[in-house]
Amino acid sequence: MDFATFLAPLFGIAFLVERVLESAWNIVELMPNIQKMKIDPATAPNYSRIKQIVSVLAGILIGMFAANVVKLTMFAKIGIVGLDPSTDALISGAIAGTLAPYAHQILEGLLNLQKLLQQQQQKIAADTPPVVDVHPLP
Repeated sequence: MDFATFLAPLFGIAFLVERVLESAWNIVELMPNIQKMKIDPATAPNYSRIKQIVSVLAGILIGMFAANVVKLTMFAKIGIVGLDPSTDALISGAIAGTLAPYAHQILEGLLNLQKLLQQQQQKIAADTPPVVDVHPLP
């Protein structure tokens, strides 16, 4: 088994966990009670820390659930025998759940790259003079 084949399912679950957590936090932060408190994560270190801790714990649980549903047994795939498949899936899911912050960073990087490319494309379009047809009409 090559390295990419080994990591693909782990990061697949990590991306799933990241999207679920991101959606959940967006819903929580849109709740009227949270908006009334006017919490700014940039200036509220306790809020950010609590959010980080809850995200890690929830990510591990979601990863364990997802890995158990899809029967992800990473240890069996690398040749570690004697481990119960359910335990293997739970441990694999916990590992995948802890990868969710890295999946978040990868997604943010891709979104930033997309924005940068769009800005460059708009700049090139704005700097390019229009094409004028110089051929006479028939």
